[in-house]
Order: sequence, then structure tokens, then C-alpha cells
Amino acid sequence: MSLKNFITSRVFFKHLGISIIIVVAIVVIVLQQLKSYTHHGESYPVPDFTGLTIDEIETTAHEAQLNYEIIDSMHFDDANPGAVVEQVPEPGFKVKKNRIVFLTVNSTVPEMVVLPKLTDISFRQALGLIENCGLKPGKITYQPSEYNNLVLLETISG
Repeated sequence: MSLKNFITSRVFFKHLGISIIIVVAIVVIVLQQLKSYTHHGESYPVPDFTGLTIDEIETTAHEAQLNYEIIDSMHFDDANPGAVVEQVPEPGFKVKKNRIVFLTVNSTVPEMVVLPKLTDISFRQALGLIENCGLKPGKITYQPSEYNNLVLLETISG
């Protein structure tokens, strides 16, 4: 039997049809199983963890069927020590259960920085150095000097 006769025969078309049906059935079964395995379409909103402490985070995450991971700590003066200041994903974002929410908490102590020498430079330059260190200038008093706006003395309060 030649190749041309075999391709045009009923046996070839019968086997081709059976093969197509089997492939389509396998694809449909795999897609259905994948949909049930990945819980396609099921999602829950992420609660707002901002301002919560560690104990409150655990309770809220357990109720929402989520996991959490503290990835960083930063210091903010206006936030409570140990409270969450940032989260990923954002509150209200829809995720599947048992997903990880990444949290940034407010540190309990401010970051320690090295204060540069501020005396014998201009007030403007000293102010720039203070702000570059992430600090805020405190009470400023002026004393007579032979140079205008020269920093004569630095005092640290805190």
C-alpha cells in the first residue's frame, strides 16, 4: 500500500479522529484538574495591617487565612514603636489564601547616626549636614561673633 492510498483510507481517518478525541479529552481533564488544584477564581481581600502590633498582626493574619513576613524596620517619629507602617500587597488587594503579606514595621529605637563636626562652619552648611544625617535642628541661639552666622557651639539633646 502506498502512502497516498494509506492517507486517503478509512483506517487513517478513523485513527486520526480517535487521536484528536483523546488529545482533546486529555487537555480538558488537565485544565479542569489544574483549575481545582490552583483554586482558580478564589481570592480574598488583604486586610489593613497598618498600625497593628505583632500580636494583632498574628490574629488578623490567621483570621484572613494569610501568612506574614516582616522584611524591614524603619523609624518614623509619628508612628508607634513596633507598629506596621507599610505592607505589600496593599490593603484590599485580592489574593489567595495562605499567601505571604510582606510587612515593614516601625523600629522601637531611632537609627543611630554619626553627627559630623558642626563648629567653625557657616550655619547654612551646618543645617545641610544635620538634614543629610536625617536629623532635625533644635533650638538655635545666636551669640555675637566676628563672623556672621558662624556655628560656635553644638549641643546635643535628645
